[in-house]
Amino acid sequence: MTKQAWLVGFAVTGVLACGTPVAAPEAESISAATQTIRGGDDAHVGEFPYHVRILGRGVTKCGGALVQPGWVVTSAHCLQGFTASELTVVMGEVRIDVTEPTQQARSVMRWIPHPDYGVVDDAPLHDVAVIQVAQPFIVTTAVSPVAFPSGPPNIGTSLTVTGWGTSGTGGGTTTQLKYASMPVSPPTNCAWVILRNPVEGAELCMVLVNQRIGACQGDEGVPLVLNGKLHGVMSWDGTGGCQQFTIFTNVANYVTWIRSYTG
Repeated sequence: MTKQAWLVGFAVTGVLACGTPVAAPEAESISAATQTIRGGDDAHVGEFPYHVRILGRGVTKCGGALVQPGWVVTSAHCLQGFTASELTVVMGEVRIDVTEPTQQARSVMRWIPHPDYGVVDDAPLHDVAVIQVAQPFIVTTAVSPVAFPSGPPNIGTSLTVTGWGTSGTGGGTTTQLKYASMPVSPPTNCAWVILRNPVEGAELCMVLVNQRIGACQGDEGVPLVLNGKLHGVMSWDGTGGCQQFTIFTNVANYVTWIRSYTG
């Protein structure tokens, strides 16, 4: 979610917080073998069977990851304003403009945000939630859970993100699921593009490769995965333009809480 979007949203609700950006350092130069969400490669059915699309009142709102047949992990902020009965979870698809034979859809029984979820200096924190679907998904080659990590990813490691987000600020969303490789950067490198420093341990600072490849607007809640382990869900785009960094919730920090519901 962009910084601008948070400012607009909280100005409307009258709870806009204050923050002072720090001076911007020179952008770091990073390359990756996978040229892919903004600038992404097309995904194929079964390639990312854990990826979830979440609809609110019939409109795609965000992404998520299946962690048990009956449970999904996503960002808390993208569910705000919706009751469980207004949400639908869809899996087993890579195109959202057609109904694919592998597709499964479920209504939602309940969703629970992390108890410490909130907004600090115009940015969400502890931005994670679990969704319990009304009927567990049937596990197939196109629909299956992702595992939890035992710890956070190392700085410099590249992870895979998937989503249907925009190609950039003002760009349209895609009907084709995309994937991209994004490296982990030290939290201090994200500090200049947002109104507060990322909270180490709670958040991951992820780099858009060549300032154009990675998670963007419309990708909120989407999974960040390495070796079959869910390391992050997208929280917000600190640059406001999908050009430098994206902040993900560090799932490893919340595994105990998540498992208290999902088992």
